[in-house]
Amino acid sequence: MANGPNLISIAFWTYVIPLTATRAMKIGLVSFFLFMISVIVLFMSGFVAQELVNNALTGMRHFLVMAGLPVAAVLLSEIPVRDGITHRTLLYPLLGPVPRVTLSIVRLLVTGAILALGIGALLFLIRIMLQDGLGFFGRELLAVTLGAFAYVALFGLVHLFNRHGLITGLVILFLFDIPLGRVPFSIRNISPSYHMGVIADQQQSIMLPVSFGHPDTSVIMSALILLCIAVVFSAAVTIGFKKKNLGELC
Repeated sequence: MANGPNLISIAFWTYVIPLTATRAMKIGLVSFFLFMISVIVLFMSGFVAQELVNNALTGMRHFLVMAGLPVAAVLLSEIPVRDGITHRTLLYPLLGPVPRVTLSIVRLLVTGAILALGIGALLFLIRIMLQDGLGFFGRELLAVTLGAFAYVALFGLVHLFNRHGLITGLVILFLFDIPLGRVPFSIRNISPSYHMGVIADQQQSIMLPVSFGHPDTSVIMSALILLCIAVVFSAAVTIGFKKKNLGELC
């Protein structure tokens, strides 16, 4: 009987090897390379004033953290469980020796790590082109890492119980999460995008005609909240995955 490390290894490789064949990963990879190419072309073309290029690259940095990562998470979070249900590719892993709990956790962690690495690489590239140095890069990387795991778990739960998880996830993101994260009230603390903005120092608030004062922000508290979101929703995905019957999963 396989021991713990071997079970994790089996869960990892049975997920990673066919990963590039999934629809979400293909779209994600194409988007990633197109974005990188567009950034490089914009920087090296010489047809656009350098000030405009710098402003565009700075805007891209903000977009990647506050919108790009959550949207990518909506897309990629279907891979750990829903993609396997939709395309009936979970049969082999489920019939193997690896418990469902291990399968779920490994799949969520790998997907979150891929997302964090991809966004982190783009942010690093933009910083190099802007010659901004890496002094603040650590906070950006912390924001996208915690945000990636939190969003993958959150939208993974949406995909697990919803056949239209992509549309539902985008509705949650753009109608609730991002707008809620910009209101100058304490209720914004339930918004993951708000906490990513606090950590990366990119948080923006809606300007109201009457000032109510702004709640205090804390990088440490925001980091802990994102970590809690990741843990809680990962547990929810794992429990839901464990309780689904084999016929529905395969």
